[in-house]
Amino acid sequence: MAEDQPILVAFEGCEDTLAISETVAQQYGFFQALFDGDFQESANRTVRIKEISRPVAAVVLQTKTHMLRDMTRQNLLECLIGLDFLEAKDQDALVESISKKILRNRWQEDESLWREMVRIAFERPLIALICVHTVELVRASAPIILEHADQVAAVWEAPQQADGGGVRRMLVARLLSRLLLSCSSQSASGRSLPLTLSIPASLWLTRRSSGIVASTSPWPALSSLGSTSWSAATPALPKPPRTSRTSPYEWKTVNSFAIRVAYLPSTEDSGVCCFSCAANLTIDGRAVGTTSRSFDSHVDPATGRPMRLFAMGLLGSNKRTAFTFWLPFKDKASFQGKETKVEDVQATLTIRQLPLRCLVLTCLRARILEAKWDDIQAIGSAIRRKVAEYMGLHLAHVKAPHVSPLRLLTHWFASRGRDAPLPPWLYEGIMQAAFEIEVLEAHRRDIPAFLRRVACLGDRGRLAAIAVHEYEEPQENEKRPYVALLGSIMDEELHEPLVKRARVD
Repeated sequence: MAEDQPILVAFEGCEDTLAISETVAQQYGFFQALFDGDFQESANRTVRIKEISRPVAAVVLQTKTHMLRDMTRQNLLECLIGLDFLEAKDQDALVESISKKILRNRWQEDESLWREMVRIAFERPLIALICVHTVELVRASAPIILEHADQVAAVWEAPQQADGGGVRRMLVARLLSRLLLSCSSQSASGRSLPLTLSIPASLWLTRRSSGIVASTSPWPALSSLGSTSWSAATPALPKPPRTSRTSPYEWKTVNSFAIRVAYLPSTEDSGVCCFSCAANLTIDGRAVGTTSRSFDSHVDPATGRPMRLFAMGLLGSNKRTAFTFWLPFKDKASFQGKETKVEDVQATLTIRQLPLRCLVLTCLRARILEAKWDDIQAIGSAIRRKVAEYMGLHLAHVKAPHVSPLRLLTHWFASRGRDAPLPPWLYEGIMQAAFEIEVLEAHRRDIPAFLRRVACLGDRGRLAAIAVHEYEEPQENEKRPYVALLGSIMDEELHEPLVKRARVD
């Protein structure tokens, strides 16, 4: 094959061919089959392309310098689609050059152009790489991803091996990370977050909603394994705490292990958090037989293993965002009589932030601050029931100016009928938070609706006991009239029930 002989490119529905040099053709993987002799037209050095028009090919099938010169705002998308199809061999250099031209001309500020860029990026790896190549391009792309909840959920649900090269997952991860950073560094409002009510259903229901930020740490020599528990934190894992115990535990005294995971907010109530954890214990390199209750299992895409628990926080409830792993110990008989001590147990704790769920919480936070009660009710109805129940316990501890946790919970559970009661432990936890005297005094107007809507979702016979428990201190005797009040306003005839929304299953 003569090196100086041009290569002819023919196009579908066009009689004009395009002659390109072999040097240009060598830049793209598409033409490799020509040089390998796999094309029927290899003998006469002609290639037919159906996917690219001749005007676009005339721009992209040049040297890089000339291609960048002829690339304009008007033909940018078509050129990038063509380049993605041709499979540039030096993709990194191409992405760098095109990104510089986009920034130099500020094309990312063209809202309609960039919205289309992000839309196509889910299908075109080259465009995805450009959208996240620099901080400026990520900043322009991140808000637009909220318009593509279905695609985001599909990317996160798909097995990692199904995403060739992981480009789409990387696109979603970087844009969500940037979006969450922006939301946590400013006062987000519903107007600045163009979220639709389909987004919570699409994003929260995904079970692989993890993996952007992960901290995995092996913990040496846990010695506080009796009646004492220890804590780990996210996003920064602390050093293992020192034990105050000097004598070793005996195996026969160990019935379970407790690992407490707590969130340490870096800023005061400025953002949201949602994370999941997994823990395992080993002795002498062998896994310890334990069992753990599963609440909301979803799959860690990095390992394919379930992450059994999650915790969340927003608007002041961050201060109590924590949970404890209780791992019943089944193998203690195997270690009795051996030199191995309880202090030799090694724990590995994996903490993963859940960015898709954080987006839902960001949306919810904005709606709460703006008192968009219909939207709050719709979000509570869209999320699957078991998770919505658990979220209700956290929402009961919201503490923010002009925000009534009683009214918030009333609308959160508005679509739930009495035929679907809350689990007893959740019901009591919500009631105990709601019956704090400061909450009742600050939000008296919301008490009747709260009791008729939320108190009916559990054993109302427990209400008086919970209230008495809250005010059992002697100095609070004067507050006991609240106990009678709480029981006296349970009459359904005194209040019109909220209109129920259809639950999304």
